[in-house]
Amino acid sequence: MPVRVIATDLDGSIVTYLARYLSGDYEQVWDELFSLGPAVFTAPLHDDALAVVRETMRRVRFNIEELILRLTRLGFVFGYDHRIRYAFTDHPYHAATWRDYLEFREWACRQPPAFLPASLHKEAYDEVVSWGLADVADDVLDGIESIPTQKANIRRLEQEIGPVPLAVRAWYEQIGAVNFYGYFDGWLKYVKFPTHLMSYCNPLQVAVLDSSLVDQLVHINRLGQNQRLEFAPDRHFKDRYAGSSTPHVIMWKEAGIDGELPPNPDPGMTFVKYLRLCIRWQDSLGCRHGLTFPRMISQCSQKVSYPSEPPQKAAMEIVHCHHS
Repeated sequence: MPVRVIATDLDGSIVTYLARYLSGDYEQVWDELFSLGPAVFTAPLHDDALAVVRETMRRVRFNIEELILRLTRLGFVFGYDHRIRYAFTDHPYHAATWRDYLEFREWACRQPPAFLPASLHKEAYDEVVSWGLADVADDVLDGIESIPTQKANIRRLEQEIGPVPLAVRAWYEQIGAVNFYGYFDGWLKYVKFPTHLMSYCNPLQVAVLDSSLVDQLVHINRLGQNQRLEFAPDRHFKDRYAGSSTPHVIMWKEAGIDGELPPNPDPGMTFVKYLRLCIRWQDSLGCRHGLTFPRMISQCSQKVSYPSEPPQKAAMEIVHCHHS
């Protein structure tokens, strides 16, 4: 596929995709790069496309961390403890109660954490060094080697199956694993037993890219013509609740800037468009489909602020937000 001319300014100078993206033309830039398919891996377009993807993921990470902060301040509790709590409401207890508790506890331990940075090892080491503790960094960070190195694992995956979409690579280089599953006591005003409310919220979740998942993806992708990456279960299985078992999957035949998600229920959905929707609806796609939730969700819909570093005007354009 031929690489088209990016754009020219009034004086005839070339305007890069990144420059247009930073100036606010982010959706059109993304759509244009997506339409180029595998050409984004060829020079001279590759460096520009990669810069756009990295800037996109920088903004996504900021918004994820900002939402975690805001939701926590509002009283939202990330994790699965509320499901265990409701398992203990029946009395007298039976052996089945404790069996169900242990099964659920084991399942919960296998779910992604609220956030696991892709480069946690390097970020933690740099932080310890900034404290002036470089000489004892290994002691301070003892045990961190057991945490998966997702940035290295995405590179290993590419070595095994070939190029993955730039957005997928950048996600696991700059962001990592995310899981917005949780609970808010205020929900009791709306429902008596909100044990499976998260299955309606369909919270944002992206799996930890550990070695076992890489092995699984390598096996799956060697069987079919189209490449695929299952990054989360469906909304019911996120909540350990009976459902259709249709996982969230990123698919591509030839890697480009982004991968597509299954067309049902959203034709034309890509991974980055999915992230836009999740962040716009404060991690819960269920809210987009007309479900009513407590005020805490609407409070988080206040426009997400943006870090002070350049570009100054760039309020999280991935979700159409500007400075509050």
